[in-house]
Order: sequence, then structure tokens, then C-alpha cells
Amino acid sequence: MNKKILLLSVFVSLFFPLFSYASIYGVLQGKVVDSEGKGVIGATVLVRGTTRGVNVRDKNGEFTITNIVAGEYEIEFRAVGKRSVIKKVRLSADETTDVSAVLEDEAVMKETVVITAERQLVSKDAIGKQTTFVGDEITSTSREGINSIVSLSAGVRDANNGFNIRGARTSETQIRVDGMDITNRFTGDMGLGG
Repeated sequence: MNKKILLLSVFVSLFFPLFSYASIYGVLQGKVVDSEGKGVIGATVLVRGTTRGVNVRDKNGEFTITNIVAGEYEIEFRAVGKRSVIKKVRLSADETTDVSAVLEDEAVMKETVVITAERQLVSKDAIGKQTTFVGDEITSTSREGINSIVSLSAGVRDANNGFNIRGARTSETQIRVDGMDITNRFTGDMGLGG
């Protein structure tokens, strides 16, 4: 009999703390709706002073935020084109607290932006893309030869003795130095003009 009591007391002393453990976290749930009572999908619900929050994804505007340490918090509800709402809430441990908000429409006015163009975006005479290197740019680089200078341009890939420019074949590209074509017209290779 004494052994049974001793065994029972050991069991209770070891496992009682597990059963008596109380959580320190609470749950916040609620609904975010507009002035017509429709759920505001995409609204943000933030628990200020913590990293906890949620984006509303439910078509009815319902949300749930878990694992919030019990205490008093300000809950911020906001959405694009709506006026933000802040509510104070007291969360208790092991309890679910309900809080809902109605977000009113808010007109957003920004200053007018005027864009003025001073030159034509597309030249009627230009065919394809033209890149020009000036003498100072060439002498300030550590490259030698026309091939290495041309390969500095965006979209240019060295292909044996010619270039693939933005996916074009080597026979479809033309490279000129001082107005003189230096690519072979038939093969696209660098060399004497054909």
C-alpha cells in the first residue's frame, strides 16, 4: 500500500506541471468590411508593437491572428483607398478576442505630373539600334581592337569572328568604323567589306 502511495505521489509530482501549464498566448479574430458590409480582401490587420499581423484573404473579410502574448494592444486596420482604423484591445491568455472594423472609402489626391518630350522617341531614318563610341571612350578602356570594344555594348555576344547582336545572326549585323563597313557582307565575319 505504501509503495502504491509513493508511486502515485512520484507520478503526480513529475507530471502535474505538464497538466497545469497555462499558455501566455491569445488569439485575435474578427472581420474587416467596407461601408456596405462587404469583406475587404487585401486589407492589412497589424498588432502594433509586435511582429504579428495578417492580410485578409477571406471574401467575407474574416481573419485570425494566433500566438499573441496576452496584454493590451492597438490593432490597426488598413487597406488601399480606405481610411485606416485603430482599435484598442485587451487580449487574455488562452482566449479568443473578437474585434472587427469598418473601413470607409478615402479619396486619394496627388499632385499632377506633367511629362514633356523634347525629341522624337523614334527616328524615321534609323533602322535597328545604333551605338556610337567616341575616341575618348575608346582610349579610356583597357580593351584592344574593334572586337573587344564592340562587345562592351549591351546585347552583343562574340560569335567566332563576328557578333550576335540581340539574337541576330552574324550575317545580319553591320559594323562601321568612320563610316566604312568593316564586316564581310556575306559571312558577317570581321574583315574587309565585301
